[in-house]
Parts: sequence; C-alpha cells; structure tokens
Amino acid sequence: MTSQQDLELVAMKSIPVDEYAATRGWELDRRRSTSRARVMRSPSGDRIVCGSSANHQTYFDVRNGSGGSVLDFCVNFCGAATRGHARRMLRAYTGGAPEGPQVPSPKKRSAHSEPDLDASWQALTQLNHAGRTYLIDRRALPAELVDAVARDDAVRSNAAAVCFPHTINICVCGWEIKNRWPPFCSGGTKALWRWQSGKLAERIIVAESPIDALSYLTIHPGPSLLLSLGGQPGKRSIDLLRHACVLTRVPVLCALDADEAGRSIFDRLRPTLEAAGANVSYDPPASGGAKDWNDALTSTDANSVATARASALRDEA
Repeated sequence: MTSQQDLELVAMKSIPVDEYAATRGWELDRRRSTSRARVMRSPSGDRIVCGSSANHQTYFDVRNGSGGSVLDFCVNFCGAATRGHARRMLRAYTGGAPEGPQVPSPKKRSAHSEPDLDASWQALTQLNHAGRTYLIDRRALPAELVDAVARDDAVRSNAAAVCFPHTINICVCGWEIKNRWPPFCSGGTKALWRWQSGKLAERIIVAESPIDALSYLTIHPGPSLLLSLGGQPGKRSIDLLRHACVLTRVPVLCALDADEAGRSIFDRLRPTLEAAGANVSYDPPASGGAKDWNDALTSTDANSVATARASALRDEA
C-alpha cells in the first residue's frame, strides 16, 4: 500500500512550478510563454521554463540547464537546504494538507480548448479608446486605475466590448465581457479574474464582477488582491479562491451584491474560506439603495467620496 508520505510526494510534484514561483516574486514573461511552456523571471534576473512531463509539473533553468519539480525549485531558489525542508515549505503553501492546490482538470469543450482560448485572448487588442471611455465615463472608475489594470494585461478590448480574463495556472481559460452580450465568452470556463493593487496585498476583495471589485477599491483604497467570480461561482472558482486564501493569509472581504443572490454566494463561500484559515466578511453596499458596488460608485454621494480618495490609488497601483 502506498504510504501517506508517498501520496504527499506525488501531490507536491503536481504543483505547477510557475504558480508557486509567482508567490515568491517571480513574474510571467508573457511574450516568451505559450500555453504549454510558461517562462518565469525572478527579480534578480533568473529565468526558468515551466511545463509538465510524465504527469508531473517541472521546470528547466535556462542559465545552467538544471531543473526538476517544485521540490527542486525550493532547494535551488528558495533557500531549502534539503528536499525534506522543501516539503515543509510546500506544506505551508498548501495549508498543511497532503494534497496540492485543488484545480480540477479542464473540461472538454466542443468549440474550444483552453490553449485555443489563451491564443484567442492574445489576439484581442489592448484596451482601446472605446473600452477606456466606457470604464471611466459610464462606470466612474478613475482613469489611473483603469490604466494600471490595462498595463497589467488584466483587461482588453474586442471592438466596443471590455474583456476581463479568467486564468488557470496563468493561462487564460475564458473572459468576462462587459458592454456587450453574452457576459462570458463562448466556449470559456469560469475560474477567477484577478488583479493586485500594491506590492503586498493586505486583503482580498471578492466580487461578482471585475467592475464591482474595482469600484470597491476606488471607494475603499488599500493594497488588495482583487478577485472576480464572474457571477455565481462553480467548484473550480471556489477551489482557486480557497487556494488564494491559503497563500495570502489576509482578510477576505466579499464585496457582493446587496440582494438575496449576493448573500447566497457568501453563504456558499464562507465555510470553505474559513476552513482555509481566512477571516471572511460579507460587505455589500450599505446605503443609498445601491445593488452593487458600481451602483454605489456611480451614485452622486459615493462618487464625490471616490473622487476625493482617487489620488490614494496612485501609490497602490
């Protein structure tokens, strides 16, 4: 019978190296990456290529030709003296559980596969004038905030539509669509949209749409990891959200709609997030009859508050 340690080792080898590297300050080189090979760069200039081999997640060090699993990455780049020490690092990463991040395998789709969607996303244009105008004039988001999100490739345009990408292991698996129907791309899979304000997030803001998350940040500035569920969350979205809680260990503010549906989403999320060790709270807009946080932002009173606070975002973005 396979021992618990053997099961743990197999699970750890399934952790995507690029995903773990991102928690250590490494960044994705989008221009050199593909859906099968993700190129990551460290702050000191190291470069690795991440992918999979024989059902294991692996990396290759461009500088010296070494490589291996996430355990080897911990030894070579994270200060682990031994593979046993690396295991202890990774147990903290997974919240002490013997398994790795719970990211289900992509479902088969008739129209598109996830690599196809990632390529389709790359074919979209950078945020254009029509999209920028929509977000600033109609949605009342500060121009500097919109520009910061666009610089991080967390929003693009498709003609007049504004598109916010959902990602799994950094690859785009679908995108939310605003200013056009349908609200999610054809053939896509919901995961999470994400964008971080500030170098070190002090809280996670969870919303039903990216615009609501950005509206909440505008009214309540501060270093934050913004996550959008894209409406009702599925198991995949909840698993990824749990994983984000394990990694960050910061409070989670559920900036959901002020209605029965918003409360229902919070009731679904709360047990999983609290089990991951998060301090979770439900924070819908509380006054003025606003249904969601963008309604609150575009109302006269809230918009004046947002304008007064908008300069604070310059230091956070």
